[in-house]
Amino acid sequence: TLGGILFSFQESLSEYIRGFMTADLVVASAHNRGGWLEEPISRELALKAASVPGVTSIDTIRFEPGQRFQGERIAIMALSDGLLSPDRYEPWFQSGDIDAALAGVRRHEGILISESLARLTGIEDGGHLILDTPSGTQTFRVLGIVTEYASDRGSVVMADALFSRLWRDDRINRIGLHLTQSARTEDLQADVTRA
Repeated sequence: TLGGILFSFQESLSEYIRGFMTADLVVASAHNRGGWLEEPISRELALKAASVPGVTSIDTIRFEPGQRFQGERIAIMALSDGLLSPDRYEPWFQSGDIDAALAGVRRHEGILISESLARLTGIEDGGHLILDTPSGTQTFRVLGIVTEYASDRGSVVMADALFSRLWRDDRINRIGLHLTQSARTEDLQADVTRA
């Protein structure tokens, strides 16, 4: 039974990563915080990578795994607009109107929370979540509930520009690069590294 549960979780996590965090190339720091998370890097690297011929678009992700909330540490995942689209998020959306919710997150009108955070707090979509930020205490409207694996204590998903403004930190952890169909990944990898 335990083996079946572990295998099921492993498959769910693999499907999540393959479906949601897909890119032709990923740029991240070679250094980490002693675990799975790479050290944040300058957003300027994303702009340089985006300018390489053959790169059609980029996605950026910022993880903040140590956000204090009600005596616990939850995770914040700040995503660029490309990752906040219904076609990317649909399989992991559990509650709320996906189109309206993701449009609201992109417009900084609210956030998404993980199923685990919803269970721990009793907050439902349409409710509110209060977080302490470097810009002061902020009240966020919950626009939807999603499957999210960044923290077992709960996760918050928001637009990266909102995170950058409130946390006064515009660094990112990962840059996902999407390439033209004719681009060779090996060649682009060298070009991106040079850039």
